[in-house]
Amino acid sequence: MGLSFTIVGIYAWGRSFPEDEVVRSEAQFDLPPDALWEVLGDPSRRAEWRPSVDRVGRIDDDAQGRAVWRELDDDEDRFDFRVEVADPGRRIGIAIAAPDQIGIEGGWDYEIEPNGSGSRLVVTESRRIENPLWRGLYHLTRGSHTTVDQELDMLATFLETEIRIEHR
Repeated sequence: MGLSFTIVGIYAWGRSFPEDEVVRSEAQFDLPPDALWEVLGDPSRRAEWRPSVDRVGRIDDDAQGRAVWRELDDDEDRFDFRVEVADPGRRIGIAIAAPDQIGIEGGWDYEIEPNGSGSRLVVTESRRIENPLWRGLYHLTRGSHTTVDQELDMLATFLETEIRIEHR
């Protein structure tokens, strides 16, 4: 009875969140925009700055000719994503290529802007979680800005720089 009550509670709590959410966080880096683009603009480098990723490889192009990549972690769990937009030096947008893998549709947009002697990186995550149970679990385990803030933290750690995160 206890487990059933917990699942019903998470389901009910998940219904209180919208199916579609967009969150943004930004951070100032003491690096020029080109240094950020060098890492972000090359999807094959995601395993370098994302500690949970064991390897990344391009697997195919989708029907619209967009590059599809696969990340594998140490447990061989996979995450397929496609590059939606690439504006060298300024912006890369990726989207979940196989939402059925993780129960979420969405993507991340990384915008690099010159800012003084460094750069500002704005990361926008858009997600759609139709199932209220998965929405509840997502917010229970992550919260709204957690994934975006983790992206910024992992990148800053890899680039060996301090950042201050602000939410938009």
